[in-house]
Amino acid sequence: MLVKNEFFERSSKMDTRDYYISGDLKIPKKNIHDLLKLLKETYGGKEFLTRDILAQYMGHYHSDRGQPPGKSWNANFGKILKQCEKETGMIKEIKKRVYTKDDSGNKTLNSLWKIK
Repeated sequence: MLVKNEFFERSSKMDTRDYYISGDLKIPKKNIHDLLKLLKETYGGKEFLTRDILAQYMGHYHSDRGQPPGKSWNANFGKILKQCEKETGMIKEIKKRVYTKDDSGNKTLNSLWKIK
């Protein structure tokens, strides 16, 4: 795990404008920005699947197979990355609907991202 859970545990006393929100998922913008900066510093211009970025954020990748997209933590995390792309340009979605397998071997969809 590259990123420790302090990204996940930061204060919940921030203003709503300080968060990316999708479905039930609410993540401080600073956490996402810090994560992307760290990934860029560590790996340079490497491309990442949504699941790879999520695994770095959480410390692992968890399959939420069977969850409807609106309730899927993984799908909502991808939507948050899209919000970050539009707001900051720190990340760019370069390919949608990339089929991969989760840690259990189940087929899953991801996007391919490049950190700028």
